[in-house]
Amino acid sequence: MVISHSGFEYSTTDVRKANPFARRESHSVQAVWTYKVLTILTWLLTVLSSVYYTFEKPTDDRKHWRNTIWGHNAAYPTPFALNALIASLYW
Repeated sequence: MVISHSGFEYSTTDVRKANPFARRESHSVQAVWTYKVLTILTWLLTVLSSVYYTFEKPTDDRKHWRNTIWGHNAAYPTPFALNALIASLYW
């Protein structure tokens, strides 16, 4: 089956090959290593940005919005605000 979208034509088998979540009997070694590397890089990016914004304010937006993660928590108290003690113990 051929699908046409925005002037491009491609077959559904190409889409199924590119889908990382499709069911397969086995994955290639390259695909497994790619998933492992991307998972580690994503995890590192998340941890590093969390640690950075815990201690530093962002500098790329309006000044009255600039706060650390904990500063935002104190600046906008709501019933859904993060409990600093619980979060620190969990962190």
